[in-house]
Parts: sequence; C-alpha cells; structure tokens
Amino acid sequence: MKIKEKSTDLFDIDEMMQVLDLNDSIACIGDMATKEMNVTNKFKNSISSSIVSINDWLSMMGEDDRKRFTESLENTANDGVQRFSVCVNQRDFVCRLQRMNAHKWIAILQPSSSPPSVTSSVPLEEKLTMGLLILNEKLEIIYVNSLMEEMAEVSLSEHYYEKLSKVMVGETGSLFIRNCLFARDTNQKQDFQFSHDEEECHFSVYPSHQGLAVFGHEKSGKEEGAIPSEETVHLMEKHTNDVFWIADPSFRQFHYLSPSIKRFFGESISGNEAPETLKQFIHPADRKRLDQSLEQMSERKSKVDVRVPGRESVRWVRVTGFPLIHEGNQYVVGTTRDITNDKKAAYLERKSDHLSVISQMSAGIAHEIKNPLTVIKGFLQIGEANPEMQKEYQSVVLKEVERMETIVQDFLFLVKPGSKTEKKEVDVSEIISYTLNLMKKDTEDNDLSLSYKNASEDSILFTDEKRLKQVLLNLVKNAVEAVGEKGEIVVETYRKEDSLAIVVRDDGIGIPEEALIHIGEPFYTTKEKGTGLGVMVTKKIVDDLGGSIHYESEEEKGTTVTVTLPGNP
Repeated sequence: MKIKEKSTDLFDIDEMMQVLDLNDSIACIGDMATKEMNVTNKFKNSISSSIVSINDWLSMMGEDDRKRFTESLENTANDGVQRFSVCVNQRDFVCRLQRMNAHKWIAILQPSSSPPSVTSSVPLEEKLTMGLLILNEKLEIIYVNSLMEEMAEVSLSEHYYEKLSKVMVGETGSLFIRNCLFARDTNQKQDFQFSHDEEECHFSVYPSHQGLAVFGHEKSGKEEGAIPSEETVHLMEKHTNDVFWIADPSFRQFHYLSPSIKRFFGESISGNEAPETLKQFIHPADRKRLDQSLEQMSERKSKVDVRVPGRESVRWVRVTGFPLIHEGNQYVVGTTRDITNDKKAAYLERKSDHLSVISQMSAGIAHEIKNPLTVIKGFLQIGEANPEMQKEYQSVVLKEVERMETIVQDFLFLVKPGSKTEKKEVDVSEIISYTLNLMKKDTEDNDLSLSYKNASEDSILFTDEKRLKQVLLNLVKNAVEAVGEKGEIVVETYRKEDSLAIVVRDDGIGIPEEALIHIGEPFYTTKEKGTGLGVMVTKKIVDDLGGSIHYESEEEKGTTVTVTLPGNP
C-alpha cells in the first residue's frame, strides 16, 4: 500500500448543511446549548420556513410526538442512532435522529409514504462527484454516500453511530483511522491515498469542533484522475483560506481560479488573469524558486513558500500543486494558502525554545565553570604560599583554563543563531581518512585499531566540509575515550536511498540503557569530567546540515553512532 499524507486547512461544520442541501435532504441540526436550529432548503419547503429554534420545531408536533422525540434524543447518548415515526406540521415522517456531540444533534426525515432510507431520493453522487464520509468528534459514523463506500470497500451505511474503528479494519481501516485521529487531534486537514489493483484513491479529512468530513475520489489506472466539480470546489473554498486553481501544464492559463484569490492580491484582481500576470505580486527574490516548483508540478507533486509584499507588511504564501490527467487532458491542480501566521508561530516557538535552552544552559555553565575555578584558586593559593612549587602546578592550572575555554566555546556555538552553512561537493571518504589519521597521531601509545570501511562507491555529498569534519572528530574522539588504551574503532559509510549514512562503531565500555535516553540533554554525560555539550554541538551541526543522528549502545560491548545526511542539494 502506498501512503501519502499532508496537512493544511480547516473544514467548517456548516459544510454539512450545504452537503445535505446538495442531497435534497429533509434535515435539521439542533444545538441544545443555544436552542438554535439549522434546517435544509428541502426542510423549509416540505415542513416550514419559519423554524429557527428547537422550541419552534417542538411546537409543530403533538404532545405524544414531542415526548417520543425528547426520549429518543436522550437515548442517543447511550444507544446511538434512533429511528421512530413522528408527525410534524401534520405530515408523517420516519425520523433518523443521532447525536453529533454533547450539545448538537442531527435529524433526517423521510416521508412515511416512502421506505426509510439513509440517503434521499436524489443521490448525492449526481451533484457531488466525490465520496463523502461525515464523523462526529468520537469518530462515529454520521453520514456516508455510496461513492465513499465503494472506495472504502465497506458498507458503512449499515453502521451509523458506530465507531469507525469497529467498522473499518485491516490495513485500509488503519490508514483511515490514523489520518482521522491526526486531523481531529491537530485540527488540521489531512490528505492521504492508497492504491489497490489499478485504482488509486485520494482522500482529504477536514476537521471542525463538531467532527470530521472525509472527501474522496478515485483515480483509475496510473494517470487518469478526477477533477472536483466546480460546485464542489465552491462548496469547499467558502470555508477555507485556500485559493483553488486548475492550470494547463505549461502554466499559460488557468482553467479555474477561485474568487478567494482577491484575499491575496486585492480586489483589483478579476480572476481571469494568466499565471504570468500574478507572478508580478511575488517577491522578486522568490520568483525563480516559484518557477522551478511550477515546472516540477507538471511531473510530480511540489510545493514552494514565497513572499507577497504589501503596503505595510510582507505575507508568506504556500503554493502546492500536482499533475492530473482527466479524460485524456493534462492539468495541474493546486492550492495557494496564506501561511504568514504559521511562519510567525514557528519563529516564536523557535525563539521560545532558544531562550529556554539558554536559561537551562546558563545555570549549567555556572556550575561547570565553578569546578575548574575552584581548582585554579586552590593551586594559586598554594603557589602563593610556596613560590618554589608554582612551576610544578602551572600545567594543572593551564589545563583547567583550557577546560573552561572549551566549555565557553561550546556554549557560544549552541546559543548563537544558526549560521549559514557553506555547502559544496565534498568527498566524505577523504574527510574520514583525514580524521582517523589525525586521531592515530594522538593515540600512538595505545593499542587501538582505527579503520574505515566504505560500502558505497559514491561517497560524494553536497554539505559543509568544516562542520562535517567537526562532527567526525567529535564522534571518533568520543569513541577513543570510550575504548581506552585497547580496542577497535570502525567507521563505515553506505548509501541509504537518497542519503549517505556514516557509522562510527566502537567496542568500548558502552552506555547504560537508562543513560542512553538522556544523551543530548544539556550537561548530561557519563564521563567523569564531561559536560555533555560536545554531544549537543554534534547534534546541532547535524541538524544544520539537514541530517539526523542515532545512538545504539550496550554496556561492555560498545556503542554505534549513525549519522544520516541528505545526498542531494
């Protein structure tokens, strides 16, 4: 199963009313907290157009029907969906009533002259060309159309008000549930897809405070896709911040550009502009990156963040698009979204984390520097009282000063803002050989074996040579200290998809399991005179290079550190 996921925007619960209108449903949604009611157009035409509150609704029933409705509503809290006959405004209906959350409920009415049915007499598929599944906040099934059932290969309509996790099982069910949970818990739209046989199904999960709406469409074969109908696009764009667009692969023209484009570029935009015309609104420094991303969209999914200068401030927008073939014609379908607040929030979060680390590390620095200062002070006092011993203690004092200098240098590196990396093509095997030769000179008196195994024919990386040297030097130096006077240290490299893995393995004393989880925390170390800053410096450099670092260790058997760095610019 192939899975793709992404997160973007929100879906308002008002969409449910519009979807029910598209389906010509006689339906209403009541809010017990505000006593307000929303009704569909078919409800207004079939029953009454004057209902605006729950009291209005109940006043149109007889005493027995009001009692039956009230009791059924109470039962939905424990027994799920309730079906019963009710007379409203002198018309008989079969009512399917279910709870959406603690306060809201939905009632769908079917004239009693027709057999009860989950869907209305006019199929939603005739108007909405996508599958639709609506869940409440407990992930219980509120509504599903037949297109969604076909794609999910599960008869969901037989399980209204049951939890999705009990109905959908297996790999497909796990995929649905995971993405629905993510959308609900993060309050972000989640996109995913899976493929089986020759069909590829794409789904989007839109969260709200009341629940989730899942849209889906099938993509037959490897290329043929379904473009959302204009009515569906209008339905979705009304409650999102995204601009929806459909363009030709060369971006000479838009086949569709949603009216919300005015929110980005002003009321002077007519919506008939060509893509090239809208580029003038993009910051000149970002236009090249935008062009490169648009070119990629004709072949694969791509996204790019660019700036839109305004009179008072600069906004950030994210342009996302992917290729699609529909009825033999090629298109690029995408969205443009304002991410200015996301950028600001990310900046503030980084700044907050940065200040938190500085505060924590400042306390550690004071503690770590106090120790060598105490030693220096003690030896200076002894030297003052015994001048003939000053020369003897001079080397000890010098070592403690160097220790403080190392602590301060590591601290300054960690707290300063991320400096720009100077990346170029470098041969990692040469850097490793240089580092090992350097360490061999410092360990000539020890019985140590330092070796390099290159399992990759291509060891070229686009990275910062100086920083990579520092990472390798730190890792090999730590390995030497862990091994002691006798042991073996092996450095290996191998390709891992589009990345290069660098492994430093030793057979030293190892790290206890309870200590391994704390590696990388400020001032946590297993060394007698260590500070833990060296590990933090190494991790920061690896992060700056766009890579990752992983530690594995077992006491008395040794430690393995794996650094994975991206192989492409």
